[in-house]
This record gives sequence, structure tokens and C-alpha cells, in this order.
Amino acid sequence: MANRVANSEGQHPKSEPTPPLRFESFTKVIYVIEKISGIVPYDELQQPKHFCSSVFTWLYFWATYIHLVLSILMQFAFFKKVPMTYLMVMVTCMGFLLVSIVKMSVYKLYENQLNEILDQLKSLYPDHVDAKSAEECRKRLWFLKLFSVGYFVVVVVFQAILYVTSIWKYFSTGYWEKLLPYNLWYWYDWRQPVVFELTFLHQLWGSTTSVSCVILLDSLYCIIILLISMQFELLGKRLLANEGNAQELNSCIEQHLQLVELCERFERIYSPSLLVTFLGSSAIICFSLFVTLIVDDAAESIRFSILLSVYVMNIYLLCYYGSMLMEKSSNVAQHVFNGHWYKMSKKARKMCLMILIRESF
Repeated sequence: MANRVANSEGQHPKSEPTPPLRFESFTKVIYVIEKISGIVPYDELQQPKHFCSSVFTWLYFWATYIHLVLSILMQFAFFKKVPMTYLMVMVTCMGFLLVSIVKMSVYKLYENQLNEILDQLKSLYPDHVDAKSAEECRKRLWFLKLFSVGYFVVVVVFQAILYVTSIWKYFSTGYWEKLLPYNLWYWYDWRQPVVFELTFLHQLWGSTTSVSCVILLDSLYCIIILLISMQFELLGKRLLANEGNAQELNSCIEQHLQLVELCERFERIYSPSLLVTFLGSSAIICFSLFVTLIVDDAAESIRFSILLSVYVMNIYLLCYYGSMLMEKSSNVAQHVFNGHWYKMSKKARKMCLMILIRESF
């Protein structure tokens, strides 16, 4: 009895096994964002859909798109009513709306092709991912989730800071100053009761959908790159472990060609969006910095300094995942060079040489 107690006390409690990293873990990152944007999530594409649900999703997406276009036109119409010093503030907000409209257009234009890329990556996804690669992917997915949540939080703070002075005046004087987060031209008096609340909800919907469009395309960009990078890493390990098996080498080369083709298709789809993102974000960063330094209002300076940090973080995110793909792709050539190519036949060595040549460009 004493021995049993001693053995039970000496045993350490077993830790809970880490759940396997499945393909759905990647696509679920943007599930809520797709719902907000009026996009059918990838996980639901294969499921049977009711006619009413499909029509509602289609109508909601185009209502959101038209709403964003009208919002930027209404903001442009407000230009002539503001002083020259406040134009920079409006240009910053208009630039954000313009970037979100472009991203929404790109996604809708290439929606089928993006889903085909995801289907192809799903077919290539391994049955088992080793613990090190799975942990690395989980950290990057966690970082992506944190960025998405942080982006929404910043927009909420960006709108809420404007009301700090109004709340202070209300508690000190009892007078509530009705303000809207963004300056748009309205053909009616939005300060009237009930009308003000509806107009505020209209602007809240516009800001939420515009942010969700930006996060959707950028998050999907990062997720696809993460999946392709995983495939390059697994391919490199297969090439490194191959000791001359011709059939295994042919399979690796076919997979390499498939991944290169995927990267080329992915680049063609995302090139316009990335161009607009970097040009638009650079301009918005300059305007936000100018507004932060020139505006006398402390609340406005804080608002646009927060917006400035988010745009810098957004550019960093895209560059980080892009450099990760370049690194994982170039590592394939390194794995081929460090492998057992010297044990292979002359034909197999030529095939390995083709991988080295392809990765050098």
C-alpha cells in the first residue's frame, strides 16, 4: 500500500495533448470578418444554402458596397464647407474609404480564384503537422487575430475620443453637444431627435464595414502566404530526407511546380491591392502625421496618432508575411543543396538542379 502511494506521488500529472492543427484553423480566423462584410465564408461554401439566405447575403454585400461609395461621395461634397486646415483630416478619412472600396472590389472580382487557391492548398494540406511547425503557425495565427481585434478597437477609440469633450461639457453644464464621428454632407438636419441616432448608426455601419473590408483582404493574404510557406517548409524537409528515391523526388518536383504556380496566381490577384495599400497607406500616414502635429485640438491629435500607428502596423504585417514566404521558398534550395543529391543518379541530379535554378530567380 505504501509503495502504491509513493508511486502515485512520484508520478507527474500528464499535460493535456495539444490539438492537431487543421486546415480549418486557418480559415476560421476571418470567419466573423467575412460575415460582417457580406461575404460567404469559405467554410460554408460546400454546405447547402437556402435561397433566402443566399439572396440576403448578396443584397447585404452590394448594399454595403454602394453605401461605401455613397459615403465617399458625401464626404467629398462636404469639402467646400470646411476650413482649409481641416481638409487634411477629411483627406485621411477619404483615403481610408477609398482603400477599403478598392480592396472590396478586388476581393469580389477574384473571389472564385481565391477560393480555388484555398481548395488547392486544402488538398495539399498534410494529415499530420509536426509540433514545431504547428506551434510556429499557431503563433502567427494568434498574431493575426490580435491585429484584427486591435484594428477594430482602434476604430472604436478613434470614434470615441471625439466624444470626450462632449461628455465633459454635459456633466459640467448639462448641455449635450451632438457630434458625428465623420464629416459627411447630409441634405437634412441630422441634429433632430431620432434622426441624429439613425445618422450615427449610418456612420457606425460605414466605419465597421470599411474596416472589415481592409482586414478581410489583408488577413486572407497573410493566411494564404502562411499556408504556402508551410508547404514550402514541408517540401524542403522531404527533399532533405530523400536519399535517392526517384519516385519521391518526382513527387517533390511536381509539388514544387504546383506551389510556384500558386505563388504566381496569388501574385497576379494581389498585385493591384498591394499597390493601392502601399500607396494609399503611405499617403494616409503622411496626412495623419501632419494632422497630429498641426491641429490644436488634443483629441484630434490623439485620434490621428493612433490611426498613424495602425497604418504603420498594417504595412509591417504585409511585409512580414511577404518576407516569410520568400524565406521559406529560398530554404527549399538550401535543403536540396544540403540533401543527398550526390547519391542520386545523373537524371535525378539534373532535376535537383532545376529546383536550384528556379529558386534563384
